[in-house]
Amino acid sequence: MRLLIYIARRLLLLIPTLLGVTIVCFSLVRVLPGNPAYFILGPYATEEDIEQVKTELGLDKPLYQQYVIYLNDILHGDLGYAWHTSQPVADDLKQRFPLSIELATIALIITLIVGVPLGVVSAVKRGSWVDNVARVLAVTGVSMPMFWTGLVLIYFFFFRLRWAPPPMGVLDVLMERPPTVTGMILVDSIIAGNWETFGSAISHLILPAITLALPMIGSITRMTRSSMAEVLHSDYVRTATAFGLPRRTVIYRDALQNALLPVVTMIGVLYGFALGGTVLIEMIFGLTGMGSYSFGSIMNMDYAGVQGAVLMVAVIFVMINLLVDILYAFIDPRISYG
Repeated sequence: MRLLIYIARRLLLLIPTLLGVTIVCFSLVRVLPGNPAYFILGPYATEEDIEQVKTELGLDKPLYQQYVIYLNDILHGDLGYAWHTSQPVADDLKQRFPLSIELATIALIITLIVGVPLGVVSAVKRGSWVDNVARVLAVTGVSMPMFWTGLVLIYFFFFRLRWAPPPMGVLDVLMERPPTVTGMILVDSIIAGNWETFGSAISHLILPAITLALPMIGSITRMTRSSMAEVLHSDYVRTATAFGLPRRTVIYRDALQNALLPVVTMIGVLYGFALGGTVLIEMIFGLTGMGSYSFGSIMNMDYAGVQGAVLMVAVIFVMINLLVDILYAFIDPRISYG
């Protein structure tokens, strides 16, 4: 019951949080240099045409009136019209956001599979060659720019070795997409039982996901190592070892469970980083997800597109952090939601 009350409270807190997001997003977009009317009409537009477009877009009104109109449209499910794609923003998000979610989720899964065990082993074998290698890999992953990593992976695995498909989309040429159920091509391929399409999508997404995961692997490895090393030097671990409990039991049942709390916190942060990182990754690998859509909206001064993309990412990020908070109760029973 307390957990349900806690969830209800957090859901209520989403209202001022998202309201603040809309204010910040609206304000930042409006201070960007340039006039969207010039982008729409081109360099040869007359002043009369420009004023007409500004009136149609509502840009001739005071900022507070523009914000009230924008907020009212959001509450009615209207995210505006993206003139650079000639579609409603809600339709663009529906088409493009599943790919970005899929890419970020795959990158996060790779991060957890590699980073958490590497951090645990590094903490357990502290000072050994394994620990040194893990720390070098962690620092290297965090230090390398994603755009450079992506280009290097494309060069070696596509251009030189021919192991990866060309960085042009999410499917091979002439291959049809499965029937749309969730919008996520891997999930829809599994639902349709189309394993050929599933394999093609995996081959196209694996390099972008690895590129996105490498800096996160470095972060999660360092966090896991630090947390695990601290727990291993705690009194209850020394007591359990003194009572003769097997080393494996002490590490993986007692120590790891408590060491995971800060790691779980970082998972929520890293997922937000992954969603933001798709902007660069999708441009490098030719993917048509939310990242490339946001970039196109910014370059074309499309207010509605930028605001819709930022709002969607904010909602997903806040919900992920809510799930992370709820996971605390299952990891550490001492946490109370009273």
